[in-house]
Amino acid sequence: MKAGIYTDLSIEDYHQKVDAISASTLKKIGKSELSYIHYKNSKNDERKSAFEYGNAFELAIMDEANGTNDFNKRVAIANTDQWTAEALAENPNLKNPAASKVYKDLKAKWEAANADKYQLNLRGSESLETIKASIHQLKQDETIWKLLCGTSYQISAIWEDEETGLMLKTRPDVAKINKNVILDIKTCRDASPHGFARQAAQLDYPIQAVMQIDGMIKSGAMDKVDRYYYLAVEKEAPFNFALYHLTPDDIKSVMVEYRKLIRKATEINIENPKSYGRDADNEFGILNLELPKYYLL
Repeated sequence: MKAGIYTDLSIEDYHQKVDAISASTLKKIGKSELSYIHYKNSKNDERKSAFEYGNAFELAIMDEANGTNDFNKRVAIANTDQWTAEALAENPNLKNPAASKVYKDLKAKWEAANADKYQLNLRGSESLETIKASIHQLKQDETIWKLLCGTSYQISAIWEDEETGLMLKTRPDVAKINKNVILDIKTCRDASPHGFARQAAQLDYPIQAVMQIDGMIKSGAMDKVDRYYYLAVEKEAPFNFALYHLTPDDIKSVMVEYRKLIRKATEINIENPKSYGRDADNEFGILNLELPKYYLL
């Protein structure tokens, strides 16, 4: 796929058909060459797994805030009550209807029929019920809801890096083009300042952020990015949330690391990928163990 801005590219096609380096790829490169090769050779449908609920949540927010109608088209809700009723009709003495053959067969049939959709339960953890409750809470915050309204959802940007010639890609959750703002929505277990900061560091969210900023500008989608925000929303009651600003100073610092990772992508030894010892200061790949400061206190 050629460099450019794509507003009608599905997330499935973005992951599977766009042959370019993404933030996920850069994170693996930052971990080790071996991690990158393993990721490249084994990754499959990235939509499935932990991102199922998060993507459905974003669709529901966009429907509510921007009048789109994508949630019902792309999300399937499991009718577990019906499956339970049918299992009990077959055997009223069941103590655990979900373990019955009737229930399992109905579930398998539903999953197969909705394989191309995000699949959620009606109630319980990471369900339609929690999405509705979370959005209700967000709508009480005037600043956040105004930020979500009038936005573009998941614009795909593909561009050629001028320095290395590598093809890169990114896909911000939400972009407020006329305000030069990017908003990344994160569903999480802990949206508190300490908890979210720790998660952001562990999962390298800032690398993803600066790549989104770089890509939106380099592809021509935006002239500049004045603000980058994270909207962190907890998945469990009472559905706490917070809006975090990634500061210009931090963006500038992370951009340096981002550029290092792109250069590193041109140096991967595909035939004999190295593990953590690649960065050792000796030919044997032996690293010095650096004890954390708290251990020596």
